[in-house]
Parts: sequence; structure tokens; C-alpha cells
Amino acid sequence: MRILMLRAALRIVSWWSLPAIHRLGGMLGKSLWVFPNRLRTITEINLALCYPNKSADWRRDLGRASLIESGKLFCELAPLWRWPLRRVDELVVACSGWDYIEQAQRDKRGLLVLLPHTGCWELWGLYVSQRIPITFMYRPSREAKLDPLLREIRARAGARLVPTSTHGVRALYKALRAGEAIGLLPDQEPRYGAGVFAPFFGMHAYTMVLLSRLAHKTSAAVVISCMERLPEGRGYHLHLQPLEPAIYDADPLVSASAANRGVEQIIAINPAQYMWNYKRFRRKPEGRKRRYRRL
Repeated sequence: MRILMLRAALRIVSWWSLPAIHRLGGMLGKSLWVFPNRLRTITEINLALCYPNKSADWRRDLGRASLIESGKLFCELAPLWRWPLRRVDELVVACSGWDYIEQAQRDKRGLLVLLPHTGCWELWGLYVSQRIPITFMYRPSREAKLDPLLREIRARAGARLVPTSTHGVRALYKALRAGEAIGLLPDQEPRYGAGVFAPFFGMHAYTMVLLSRLAHKTSAAVVISCMERLPEGRGYHLHLQPLEPAIYDADPLVSASAANRGVEQIIAINPAQYMWNYKRFRRKPEGRKRRYRRL
């Protein structure tokens, strides 16, 4: 019943303009900041960990702005799910760095795209998969009832979704060696044994080694990207940036550290649009204190 009600609500919201959808999302986000809740608490913890030298007022303002952007992110599911792809495509009004994709295609190299949880990553997938063949490794959402809707959105423009399994990893290697693109979420905490503790905003963040192995073994071009949400519903700006050469290092820690530095740089484009309400530091090195008690 809940998923049916959610789909009905998103269907109604999809009739609205993007500025109206973002205003609705903004109100939802403001309510998350005003009333005590788990997302606000996690946001406050993460900002205190990542920006210890900033003032409490600065972190409070960023936390509030971040939850407002999270509200917009949720409401954006409506147009991404319901609008015709041509209309969705027109939402992207600026693009910086597309030449990195074109160069990889000319060189017939695979393209490994790191897509952190910042901006509107769901729109990123729809926009890019209409232009190049791309495969995404997909982990089911923790909100299980929302998962079928997310899969429907992500696949509607032709993107290939593969599971976080041995079969999925083989599919990623195959796509890269065929000169195609793959997308990975570099800030998603991997399962135990599949990562290393690499620096991220000065903290030890458990970071996947899969992207390091893919880069090292295939020599694919590697970029990091985000789809920045512009103010007042004016559309989106696609950003693509290269990563430093250390991403290809055979040492997983060196490579993962380079990936995390890239994530920090892409977050700096618009820090409020990063998903600070994710438990990025849930896993901890042995002997360290838990960061999210009872959350």
C-alpha cells in the first residue's frame, strides 16, 4: 500500500514544473531540519567530522542547506520517472568536461566514471545513457519498497544494471574491454573485506578496492562526475573531471586515496548537494570509537 501511495504522489508531482517541484522538496527538507530525526543527526555528525575547523554556525547552515537539497532530490524522482526522456534531457542546460568522454571514445578506451552521491545522480544516469553505452553496478536500496521504482528509473534510458556480485564484476570488466563506459558509486561503503581505510576529509573511510582494480587492470580512462542542481529550478549542470594518475596505482590504498581526493574536489563544487545524511564512516578501524551510536 505504501509504495502504491508513493507512486500516486509522485505521479501527481510530475504534473508540476521543475521550479515548483524544487520548492516542494525544499519545504520537505526544511521540515527535516526543524524536527529532530535520524537524517539530521547523521548530517550533524558527518559535518562535525569532516569540517572540524569550521564554526558551529557554518556547519549548521550547511546542514540545513544539505537537507533542503535532499528534499529536492526525493521530489525529483517524479519527473525522472514520469516525464518523456526528451523533456528530461532538456533539464541539463550546461556541461563541463564532456570532451573527456569524447576522447575516451576516440581512443577506443573504456571509461570508468566515479559518481558520488552529490547533486542529482539519477538524472546523470538518464542523461548519459542516452548518449553512450554504460553499465552501472547496482546495489538494492536500503529502502526496499522504493527499490523497484529506482530500478525502473535507472533502466528507462537504456543503462545496463548489474548486481554487486562476481557476475556483476565480470560484466564491468567486459564493458571496459569493449570500450564502453561503466559507473560506480565511490563513496558507497563496500562489504567487509572489499575495501581499505583511505583518507576522506581527514577521516578513515572504508573505501572500495574494486574501482582501483578496474582502473589498474584495464587502463580505462577515469573521470569523476556530478549533476549539479541549479537554483530556483533552472536546470542542471553536468560536471566531469579527470582523476590524478595515482588512481591507476597497483596499491589499493594509494588508488583509493586518489579516488577519495577526487570525491572531495567534486563535492567542493556545491557542498550542500552532497548526501551528508549517509553513514559514510560506519565501519571503523579496530580500536576506534563508533561514530553513529544507536542510529
